[in-house]
Amino acid sequence: MTMHISYHPQNGIALGPVELSADPLQPDHFIQQAYATPDHVPGDVPADHVACYLDASGLPPYSHTDGRWIVKRDWRDVQLYLCTGEAYVLGAYVDGMSFAGIGELPAWLTSIAPPDDVHVWSGDTWVIDHEREAARLLELRDRALESLPAWEKYERAAGIEHAGQRWLTTSAALQDIRDVLLAGAVPGDQWVTADRQIVPMALPELQSLWQAITARGAQIYQHRLEMEQQIAGMSRKQLEAFQPGWPEPAQA
Repeated sequence: MTMHISYHPQNGIALGPVELSADPLQPDHFIQQAYATPDHVPGDVPADHVACYLDASGLPPYSHTDGRWIVKRDWRDVQLYLCTGEAYVLGAYVDGMSFAGIGELPAWLTSIAPPDDVHVWSGDTWVIDHEREAARLLELRDRALESLPAWEKYERAAGIEHAGQRWLTTSAALQDIRDVLLAGAVPGDQWVTADRQIVPMALPELQSLWQAITARGAQIYQHRLEMEQQIAGMSRKQLEAFQPGWPEPAQA
């Protein structure tokens, strides 16, 4: 039995032993296997490297007589990144170029992860792309500002505590109060709380509730304006963490 080591026709990496077939026309000879060599794979290959059977041009030869084992850096288990910061998938084409993960790392790739999405690779380190940074800040500010109308709408409809009861402040509830105030009389001198409890309610009391609701609405709108001003001066880190809401109560 005669065994050779088969190697991959695209990268030259050893695939495993392959048995040569006897030549029926020459009993003492064997049919030469393409992409296979009698030379053993080197046993002293460093970690993160791989032995490849290559010819002088760096390609796996059809015949083993045209090549030899060469140790190459192996990047196949390493996440690589484009100079723009995006993760690279081995074998993918970028501007007509690709990298299979074996050999010297191309200049347009790095194994060092970018710190964030506004850095670009300079050739030896990540540096801030100020145009990207400005665009990202604008995007984050727009996102923060766009969250404020929904917050205001929710707060206005969240109800209010007044005179020992909780009252609805939805659009329908506010319209009911307006209609009664316009009519000048509370039907049955009763009103329904947010807990669906019927309680006594005179017109002056309903007017007081309406005043409390409008004052609360003004407070909500004022805080929205304050948040808009705060957003204008926030850093990227602050904008990324921003959630609309009321300030935390001061610790005693």
